[in-house]
Amino acid sequence: GDLTMIFEMDENHLKTQESWNFYNESGKRISAKSLVFPLPPDTRRISVDEAVKGFKAAEDGSQIYATADLGPGQSGLSGAYLMPREGSTALHARTIPVHLQGIRVIIENVDGLKLETNVSQESRVRELNGLEFIVYDLGAVKAGQTLSLKFTGLPGHKTWPRNVAVALALG
Repeated sequence: GDLTMIFEMDENHLKTQESWNFYNESGKRISAKSLVFPLPPDTRRISVDEAVKGFKAAEDGSQIYATADLGPGQSGLSGAYLMPREGSTALHARTIPVHLQGIRVIIENVDGLKLETNVSQESRVRELNGLEFIVYDLGAVKAGQTLSLKFTGLPGHKTWPRNVAVALALG
């Protein structure tokens, strides 16, 4: 299969959208038990698109899993969640249960933003509606391999001034 991940920056987390395409060319059914997609730790507000059949999100935000075997042919999965970040850094690490021929990562282009990953990567900048985005094309990932994405240089605001203002107002 292949995977597209779109990250949108927010103050304390990254809004993440994923779109998976599966290509079962074996002619056999793939057991639902082997189609469990773990998410990064502390993921919140996980949702699977309503149009997607055969997949559900775990209530604790830990994973998306298949509710039915995957038949031959092409199928897909799409969903969204919030992923925490620490200041200017965000780490997205998880085990990928299926072989992926390629992964595309898209994030707004900001000065100083860098992506470190454990697979090969190429990048390019594209404009859409007046905004610039970095598109990273990552290499293949084998089933069972951990995919690690580390974003550094994310814009952020210090929260201590707001916390002090709230404490003073309460006092």
